[in-house]
Amino acid sequence: MVDELNKQLNDGLLEKRRELAENLLGAIEWETDTTGYCECPNIESHSTANGRRDCRVTVDGAPTIYCLHAHCQKRMEELSQELRKHIFAGEGRKRKRSEQPESEDLDFGAPIEPWGEPVDGQELLDDIIRVFSQHIVMPNFAYVAVGIWNLWTYGFEAFTVAPILQITSPERQCGKSLLMEILEALVHRPLLVCGVSAAALFRAIEAYRPTVLVDEFDSTDAELKEAIRQVLNSGFKKTGKVLRCVGENHNLKTFTTFAPKAIAGIGDLPDTVASRSIRIALSRKLQNETVESFRHFDGTEIRRKCVRWWKDNLDKLKNARPDFPVELKGDRERDGWEPLLAIADLCGDWGGYARQAAVALSKTDSTESLSAALLRDIRSAFRFDEQLTTEELLARLHGIVESPWPTLCDGKPIHAHRLAKMLARYAIAPGNIGAKRRKGYSAEWFEDAFSRYLPTEDQT
Repeated sequence: MVDELNKQLNDGLLEKRRELAENLLGAIEWETDTTGYCECPNIESHSTANGRRDCRVTVDGAPTIYCLHAHCQKRMEELSQELRKHIFAGEGRKRKRSEQPESEDLDFGAPIEPWGEPVDGQELLDDIIRVFSQHIVMPNFAYVAVGIWNLWTYGFEAFTVAPILQITSPERQCGKSLLMEILEALVHRPLLVCGVSAAALFRAIEAYRPTVLVDEFDSTDAELKEAIRQVLNSGFKKTGKVLRCVGENHNLKTFTTFAPKAIAGIGDLPDTVASRSIRIALSRKLQNETVESFRHFDGTEIRRKCVRWWKDNLDKLKNARPDFPVELKGDRERDGWEPLLAIADLCGDWGGYARQAAVALSKTDSTESLSAALLRDIRSAFRFDEQLTTEELLARLHGIVESPWPTLCDGKPIHAHRLAKMLARYAIAPGNIGAKRRKGYSAEWFEDAFSRYLPTEDQT
């Protein structure tokens, strides 16, 4: 019985039970690990002679105190309940933790065996991009970006940044989930999930360095999106980490967040995430656009070739510094495209196509923040005026029909308070203007913000 109990209880648990029993009852003469005898706490009520073994204590199972004297029965029941309360209060937390199922190891299958001979980079990218073009309808340059991004996942740690693949569409049934399934069949260590917490995300990255594929991100609630956003943003850089408290003692621990990530959902990601992303905009397939079924596709050969290609080219890519097209001006845009351009340069003609894709997808990228859009429209509003009252500026913004300003505030036009709040981040505030000293804005107050955050007008 004792051996069986010792197997079931945590180390030191019996000793702790005996200690708690002695704290309650005084000295106990232990006959076994679980049974002992003590002086009855209710000895004054005994009507017959007392014996050394009259009061017995057991601490296995449900701990119990028992006395041979009949008058002690009620008191012993009370003491037994008190002893159990103290013991179970101390053990309850441990038992609950131990009863929880252990984390299940994620199954990424057997390690991929490299292809048996050197792999030509151009032919490999031909094969990867052909798979996407045969099974899903996308813009032409999207095939290029997704194909190179797919190959990048096998050696992402050779670079200092990890561009997020943002897959978006205006409506359902545009192919987002299908694209995720194709990626799952081709990328390195795929982890496809629908709905994920931030904690699960950074712990999975820390443990497995997977390619994280998050589908239906738009269905995630707002609070969870914000938590995931922090993980996504920090993981853009190789040094990205999150800091959390772990364990019973709340010890501090850092978790890396650097890994390939693709996020699919209706609409756009938060601005700060979108600026770290390569955006793939999907549309619903037309009736005359046909693709092959993906149901029985096997990506084993391509995956083996990706592993071999990286094995042969890793040293070259660690120090690669590709040239950027002149149209790609933003620092973060260049950061995101640098790994893909470096890979494409080792894949024959794909280097040129990759640069065309970078320019095309950056032009169509709708990552402009709401505040930047406001600056752009204010610059247009001041085109023929040096000063505008707040009412005049608001009227001009309200007149831009295709802008968000006519319905920004819960379906109503943007108002003076919201305007001032949005401009405050650029250190711009309304002031007194004109001879009548009315509240408004002067064009010169915006010059610094225009030059820093908007392209020059001859580029627009």
